[in-house]
Amino acid sequence: MLTHSMSQKTDLKNLSRILTCLHLGSGLKINFNKSKIYGIGVTNLELTSLASSIGCQPSHLPFTYLGLPIGANMSRFSNWSPLVERFLKRLKTFTVKGIRSFLVNTYPRLAVETTRWNNLVPIKVNISSWRIANKRIPTRINLDNQGIDLNSLRCPLCDDDLETKEHILVLCCVAKNT
Repeated sequence: MLTHSMSQKTDLKNLSRILTCLHLGSGLKINFNKSKIYGIGVTNLELTSLASSIGCQPSHLPFTYLGLPIGANMSRFSNWSPLVERFLKRLKTFTVKGIRSFLVNTYPRLAVETTRWNNLVPIKVNISSWRIANKRIPTRINLDNQGIDLNSLRCPLCDDDLETKEHILVLCCVAKNT
């Protein structure tokens, strides 16, 4: 809770009563012993008095919530540095092998051999093989299915048939001759 004036003591009491009514109506209870009250423009003595009147703990700004300082100037790098340091600390323990084993253990269907990379062939071949196996080659038919407007769907190399995966890799006369 935030307060900005000592004259709000009755308002805090009324807020406490409203929250008690919420508890009686919904079963959701506010634990005032764990709650904190933050004062803006009041002295520490006034804040302590207000907090004790409703059974809260007095506190001050900025405070940390979910790792971020609330009430602080967030345009300053120093206020972001604890979050960045925590993120970098967690990122240092990340490995591709670790995430892969997690995914394979969580989703066993991902353990299929076709999802694994072969380190003995160039990366271009790995990517091309994966794209062929998963029907991700940007053929004119696939591009048209994605809403990309093309003048013609026919193969630009031979102009004999529609440009499909099978045509590019097997049926095209240019592919047969190379």
